[in-house]
Amino acid sequence: MSQADVELVRTLYDAFESKDLDGVVELLGDDMVAHVAPGVPWSGSYYGPEGFRRFLEIIDEYVELSIETDSLIDTGPVVAQVGRSTGYARTTGTRFSFDEIHFWEVKDGKIVAFRNYSNIDEQRRVLASDLVEP
Repeated sequence: MSQADVELVRTLYDAFESKDLDGVVELLGDDMVAHVAPGVPWSGSYYGPEGFRRFLEIIDEYVELSIETDSLIDTGPVVAQVGRSTGYARTTGTRFSFDEIHFWEVKDGKIVAFRNYSNIDEQRRVLASDLVEP
């Protein structure tokens, strides 16, 4: 990884916060794969840029989400984002703020992998009526 990779991930978060899904997708490689922790409606694996777009669209169906980044760290094999997710559940109106970490792999100037780690129990509590069994 390099500083350019960190900046690429920063650009992705900026596009996400601007609700620019096309801007997010254009940063992704064709072999993009996202693995999302089980237990919430958007859990699962998503393949390719359009699969990642669908992942973001599913999240948007359930929550109004903002991601606050405390730091982006070049760990060598991945860029780690440490921060928190804030917002509210659309069906319940319940507000949330929980810590999370995202791992992004960059290859040849494109993002090709994503994994997230966060408090699934807290997410399930906020979603209440939209629970998905793990």
